[in-house]
Amino acid sequence: MDAWLAHATDPKISAGEKQGLVQGSVADPDLVSKVLSLYTDEGAQVQVRSVVQRDPKSIIVDADVDLWSEKHPQQVPFVYDDGVWKIEKDYACRLASVLQLSSRACV
Repeated sequence: MDAWLAHATDPKISAGEKQGLVQGSVADPDLVSKVLSLYTDEGAQVQVRSVVQRDPKSIIVDADVDLWSEKHPQQVPFVYDDGVWKIEKDYACRLASVLQLSSRACV
């Protein structure tokens, strides 16, 4: 997961390459960029504490997100979709809502 997060938050990686990191992002290719841009612009740091497999195609990542000088514990669900681990769409949409971002993928 650390390698996945490093890739997802690397500003040198194009938005097009990051598009497939969220389930259902085909409906809104910019969803990933919007969320990850906020994280990188605000200097957020993510520390993975553990990864728990729910079944062969889903995991929960327990992580601490340091954002705006506060630690925010998160349980991030991932699904294995088309050969790639992706953030579960419902979680991504809840996160977008909390961050006051809109997305066509979340309607």
